[in-house]
Amino acid sequence: MTVYDSRLGSGDLDVIAYIVTYKRVVYSAHAARRLRERSITRAMVRKVLAVGDSFDVSSSSGKNRRGREYHFGGRLLRVVYVESSQDHLVITAMWKD
Repeated sequence: MTVYDSRLGSGDLDVIAYIVTYKRVVYSAHAARRLRERSITRAMVRKVLAVGDSFDVSSSSGKNRRGREYHFGGRLLRVVYVESSQDHLVITAMWKD
């Protein structure tokens, strides 16, 4: 299933489709809540995971958390996730203004 977000260009859908078929994207309850509160779509998160730049994430929990960020229309979207061999578990997503 391809998800279309009007804020993404048509060429972006190929990248999104690739990452969706390559690895499953799973959302924690916290991440799902934050996406709704912050008007962030799942398509935007997939775009960040597919082509975003990496940033350092410090974690006191000892988990191997990673971060990626990407600019959408002048706003920087950051996604924190844990990657396994089968999926990306999204921990949270936020706008960095």
